[in-house]
Amino acid sequence: MATSLFTGCVAKKIFTRAFIAAYKDHGISQKELANWIKLSLYFEDPTRTLKQGMIYYQTIPRYTELFQTGLCIFAFGYYTKQVRALQKYWLHEWIVTAILGRQTIDHYSRSPLIKYHDHSYITDDSIDDSLQKFIGVIEQTGPGYLYEEKQPVDREEVMESDEEESISNGQCRENTPRLKHCYSIEFLDRQDREIKLRITSDGLFNCRSFVRDLGFYLNCPSSIDSAHLEKLGPVKSEQSLQKYQLHYEQMVKLAEEITPACIEYLKQLHRQYPDTKTSSRFI
Repeated sequence: MATSLFTGCVAKKIFTRAFIAAYKDHGISQKELANWIKLSLYFEDPTRTLKQGMIYYQTIPRYTELFQTGLCIFAFGYYTKQVRALQKYWLHEWIVTAILGRQTIDHYSRSPLIKYHDHSYITDDSIDDSLQKFIGVIEQTGPGYLYEEKQPVDREEVMESDEEESISNGQCRENTPRLKHCYSIEFLDRQDREIKLRITSDGLFNCRSFVRDLGFYLNCPSSIDSAHLEKLGPVKSEQSLQKYQLHYEQMVKLAEEITPACIEYLKQLHRQYPDTKTSSRFI
């Protein structure tokens, strides 16, 4: 195994099939993180072989919420298309913190408050019973927003002009139900209003919608406080690099470490979902 992604024919082959797992910090968008990796590789590349489109940032998972942190998988070359195509099937393991009885305009606990609701009647057993209703294939809509004069604080994506117009008129955008797969939910801890859960799901599962729906079952409007992605497919958070660690030597070492596991995982998904088509969206 070559020690550099840019040395010799073997290293070139490694580069075309290399993955990097990066930890997403608060307030850092996925595109900004991808650009950071591109710059780190370019300035450390002695041959300047890095070309536009070599690093793809629309891989897995796609973050749109400021409270979500955790693993991002970056793929290089050919395997990026497979990662994109199969992203919804990659196993996600979340650590989610929810606040019972805190109703906000967009179901995020740090957004403008609507009302605090009584939660004293909610027992641990009733939470356990409600959690069982979310295991398996479930129908889930987006979290939705209760639009007022203030926009939700955690939205990163620029909305289309027609959507912006509907928001200005106080209307909610269309929310179509979709089928999601939740494999397991573990009740980890509770401190007064705050509950902590471990959730394993597919790549489509929405943690904020889950907390909103859990509140419906408990008859107590609730909001999410944080969602940390601990594991993504075969890669765990302790294998990832934070932004300040994204430099050439560290990324080479990490890519060589996790690439075999990611490739084998992709092969398994291909065998399980043979009809999934590839995607070629890139920077």
